[in-house]
Amino acid sequence: MKAGVKNILESKQEWKGQESEQEIQCAGGKHKFVQTSSFIIKQDATLRLGTIIRDMTQCKLVEAQEKLRAKEHQAFNGLAELYRGQDIEQDKLLQKFVDNLPTSWQFPEIACASLVLDYKEFHTQNFGESAWKQSAPVEVYGSIVGSLQVGYLEERPVEDEGPFLKEERALINALGRRLAVIIEQKQAEGKLVENYKKLNISYQKEKHLRQELQEEAQARGMFIDILAHELRTPLTRLLVCSGMLQDTLGSSDADIQKRLIQNLHNGTQSLAQRLEELLDLGKFSRGIFTLQKQPVNLKELVNKTAARFKPQVEQQSRQLNLEIQDNLPEIEADPARLEQVLANLLSNAVKYSPEYTTIILKVGKTADNIVIEVQDEGKGLTPEEQKKLFDPYHRVQQDTQKYPGIGLGLAICKQIVEAHGGSIGIESKLDKGTCFSLKIPVKI
Repeated sequence: MKAGVKNILESKQEWKGQESEQEIQCAGGKHKFVQTSSFIIKQDATLRLGTIIRDMTQCKLVEAQEKLRAKEHQAFNGLAELYRGQDIEQDKLLQKFVDNLPTSWQFPEIACASLVLDYKEFHTQNFGESAWKQSAPVEVYGSIVGSLQVGYLEERPVEDEGPFLKEERALINALGRRLAVIIEQKQAEGKLVENYKKLNISYQKEKHLRQELQEEAQARGMFIDILAHELRTPLTRLLVCSGMLQDTLGSSDADIQKRLIQNLHNGTQSLAQRLEELLDLGKFSRGIFTLQKQPVNLKELVNKTAARFKPQVEQQSRQLNLEIQDNLPEIEADPARLEQVLANLLSNAVKYSPEYTTIILKVGKTADNIVIEVQDEGKGLTPEEQKKLFDPYHRVQQDTQKYPGIGLGLAICKQIVEAHGGSIGIESKLDKGTCFSLKIPVKI
């Protein structure tokens, strides 16, 4: 300062001292920020010392508010990131939000924060219990599900709420409300996604059911066509033969009459078989099918059924071999229904076997089941054909014109075997043949 005064005396210039800011306490206990600057001027060879005092309180308040706005902006940016986060785990975003929270308070170097939501807790690494803290509830859909807390680990001067500013109270309340809104939005989005998934599943189910109904309708239409054809064929035979028989009455040609009567019998038998199949299917679909169980000697039943087909097999240049295990136990079953199943399988084997091939009928016993197998050397079936083989009305496409039937035989066989507590399966390879296998429990 002495040098400054000397300079003034020599150069007749004024000297200005350094500026300083300080906080002072006024009457009434109010605090103000002031800026002071000192100066010396030379006037008529006289040095005069002066001091300028400026009230900086308002400027400091504006500056503090700007800093607070910046901190608020930073805190809300953390919430915005939480809202936008789609590919990041929500827990990680919440932890990041809590870690950044102290920087929005007046003394971030000693601040800590925590967030409690239901049974989860997120807190800064330096978190500890403090006597200087403020908190705000997180209320979702009218229910408090958690709380947001900021605290100081050391004592600081008293402000509006302990060591906290009223702006900080407004900030933590706003953050609590905004966090609740984000949680509500996230939950709503989650429910929307869940409902979309459920709707999509329902749509796929409805689409699948619609496809099944279309396939069933198509199958029923084909069945009606096949049924009409199957009924028309024997009826035509009956009508023609009965007319011819009427014309030959009184004739001496007995052979002609015998063949006509045989045709009438075969046509009647075919009609009766188709009607029995329809009646059986109706009983199964209405749940009124019953078994007439009694002790059954399997060896006698198999021999009896095979004897029916021996003439037909030999007439068509095929061979039927029986392989029956000794000492088979009697089982409680419906003999007529079991014979119906065996007859259907043998009929199919004869129908689809080429000439000079062998059909094998095996009967054996495992620990719990009687096993019956009917094996042929026919052309076999594709895996796709095997899947639908036991469906009602289903027939292999290339056989619909070549062989009679309405596609109910195997479906009824499956129902009969399952009614006995058993199962029926198929193994087939193209150009290798087919084997049907029945398993019937020894104790039904």
